[in-house]
Amino acid sequence: MFLLRYTGQLPLTPADSEIDTLEFVEEEELLRRMAHRERRDFFLKNRRKMSQSPPSL
Repeated sequence: MFLLRYTGQLPLTPADSEIDTLEFVEEEELLRRMAHRERRDFFLKNRRKMSQSPPSL
């Protein structure tokens, strides 16, 4: 599982075989799919940082 920031650019397809599929899911669904408590705890602890805009280039 990877957390990515979608910028609106297409196509939304994997670039190689490392990633099988890409999809958008709501936060509740994401948490439900996380099999490991440590991963859920990390996400919940850091989600505010993850939702912030990246620094300008």
